[in-house]
Amino acid sequence: MIQHEGGVTGFKASGPEPASPLPCSAALAGELAHEFNNILTTILGYAEMLAESFPQEHPGQYFTEQILEAGRKAEKIAAQVLTISRRSNSMSQVFNVQEGLSEILPSLYTSVSPLTRLDIDVSDVQMFMVGTSRELEHMLVSLCRNASEAQEGGGSVQLRIAPHRQIEILRLKHGELVPGTYVHISVCDEGPGIAPEHERRIFEPFFTTARGHGRTGLGLSVVRSTACALNGQIDVHNKATGGTCFDLYFPLAVAI
Repeated sequence: MIQHEGGVTGFKASGPEPASPLPCSAALAGELAHEFNNILTTILGYAEMLAESFPQEHPGQYFTEQILEAGRKAEKIAAQVLTISRRSNSMSQVFNVQEGLSEILPSLYTSVSPLTRLDIDVSDVQMFMVGTSRELEHMLVSLCRNASEAQEGGGSVQLRIAPHRQIEILRLKHGELVPGTYVHISVCDEGPGIAPEHERRIFEPFFTTARGHGRTGLGLSVVRSTACALNGQIDVHNKATGGTCFDLYFPLAVAI
């Protein structure tokens, strides 16, 4: 059985106490995103029919394509809002990190460019944390994809997972890590690093330095929101040798 330190059935966390449930605004956000998605379906449907009504090379083709591209981007944003709201309304679970990682390995390897080498190093010490392998997948796929893109599809991405004991308060760029025992997950790349003026903003919704089609600027924001919902912390720093590291810390749940 896995039991919470405070007596509530679920898990025993050796880190800080779990965060209190998020307010019902998360449920409202989910409902609004669902309605927004329904409206988008109508807009995209009519835009597709409009595009088909124009002959080739007609100026209207360009304008309808802009409508379709914006609508598809909005669909992705709505889907990510739904993901966050569903997490906030779900019951806490505990899962084995090594087993969860083995389930999502195919997604991790396909999240990086074929030219990028993905190196994975996981501790042999059994680790448990609150959440699901699906949530772990969302976070790691996003971080690994960003790391690969930062190297323009080359280089290598290093994924490390190991227990971490924090003795004293560690100041992070966004929050702090209090004393306790954690599951430490790091994703590092060999890219150019993050510009100092961007370090404080990279977790903001819609902030992005990428200009590719379909980029919403919500990837890192969703990673941070998911980490917070799991009572975790996220930090980022540039390596002295070049490249960037994202560090995730989740309270270690101990099976008893």
